[in-house]
Amino acid sequence: MGTTVNTLAGLGSKLAIGTGNQVKIYDITNPLSPTLLYTKGIYGPASDMLIYGNKLIVAVENGIDTIDLNTYAYYHKSTYGSTKALRIYNGKLYAGDGQGIKVLNPDTLAVLQTKNTSGSVKKLEIMNGVIYTVEWSGLKRFNQETLAAITTNSYSISNPELKAYNGNLYASKNGTIVKLTFNSNAVVTANLIGDKVDLRNNYSTGYLTYFPNGSNLRVSTMEEMVSAVCGNGTTETGEICDGNSVECTTLSSDYVSGTAVCNSSCNGYDEANCEEDGW
Repeated sequence: MGTTVNTLAGLGSKLAIGTGNQVKIYDITNPLSPTLLYTKGIYGPASDMLIYGNKLIVAVENGIDTIDLNTYAYYHKSTYGSTKALRIYNGKLYAGDGQGIKVLNPDTLAVLQTKNTSGSVKKLEIMNGVIYTVEWSGLKRFNQETLAAITTNSYSISNPELKAYNGNLYASKNGTIVKLTFNSNAVVTANLIGDKVDLRNNYSTGYLTYFPNGSNLRVSTMEEMVSAVCGNGTTETGEICDGNSVECTTLSSDYVSGTAVCNSSCNGYDEANCEEDGW
């Protein structure tokens, strides 16, 4: 890509990437040869982005940008300082910036609520009615409806990634992926095997998943897995046979005659009718 890819988002065959001073939108119908459709210069780095309807919403240095993915109409909303994190939850847009947390109408970007925190929110996730932020003073929690702080013991994360997925909260800490839970005010961690890239914004289409990874995109592939069906007459992956028979002499040099039939589990042949040399 020629520059650091900070974030990405996608809709259909369109993939948007955010860099230090640009948003680029590609047609990825042919993933081996993406076509650049649109480039927009922005102020400061695109730190986060998401899709809302047909609209791309981008966290930028001095506010929030939106780009219509059909017409490429552009709009900028000035806020306080750097916007670093964006999430949609219950029809509202939550933004983490240099001041704290802002709740906005995602259609108009009108500010509905604000919460001054310790400042410089770098990451923000929402799960089960709780907002989780990583800011200069560490990991914090807030009530999603009222924005009231939830007491949380000190827990610092440098160069953070934060992701809520499938009812769990994950973070990167010192290069290690950890699962975060809470025992009252205390943060409880469990180390996991993984890569911090896995916690970044990603976009899946077909059997491909795109991740921002330095000056490149990581593209992971996942082939469709089809379970073997014993008894359908076709020898599939994981089966030795399926409904067929072979001469016993092909199974062992000890046999001189007979026919072996595929067994009921398709994992071998029934050699009961195979005959050995009587000598």
